[in-house]
Parts: sequence; C-alpha cells; structure tokens
Amino acid sequence: AIAIDTAFPMDKYYDSLGYDKKEEQKLLEILSSPIGYVKFSSRVYNVFRVMRIKTVGELVACCEEDLLREKRCGKKSISEIKYRLADMGLSLGIIPRKNKIRRI
Repeated sequence: AIAIDTAFPMDKYYDSLGYDKKEEQKLLEILSSPIGYVKFSSRVYNVFRVMRIKTVGELVACCEEDLLREKRCGKKSISEIKYRLADMGLSLGIIPRKNKIRRI
C-alpha cells in the first residue's frame, strides 16, 4: 500500500490550490473512496490488487513510474488511469507521500 504523509499540512496544500472548505471536504471524500468508485477495466483493477491500492487517494499518491514498475501495468493501463482520473479533476502524483512531496 502507498504511505500518505499524514504529517503534511494538507489544509495549506488545499489553500494553495484555491479550494474552499466545501470543495476540500468533497475532495477528501473522493480521495477516501474505494478504488471501485471509479470504473476501470479488469486489467487495471488487477494492477491495483497486486499493488494493494484500495482507495482513490492511494492511487493519486502514485506517480506514473510507480505504476510502470508493476509488470502488469503498461502504457495502455496508464492511459486509462489518467483518463479516468482527469474526469474527476485528479491526476497521478498529487498527494504528498512519506519522504516524497510531489507537485507542490
């Protein structure tokens, strides 16, 4: 599973993105949702199962390189993941991880 840095001041991060409290709450609900909340192919779900990714937040904490390290995950799977996340206004690598602060 992906370790999200809980010590990181997420409120400052959301403020820097221009989120108000209502938007922040909605985003937190989405990030804590099970990965089944998003429609993916069985090929992609198998990648998530092997990588132990269970929530949307764990997925967006990954970067493309993390996913490509899994032998079952190729460019087609990455494209599908990016497309589905973009539909939700999300992308890979947007959540700070322990020892890896990304895209801030």
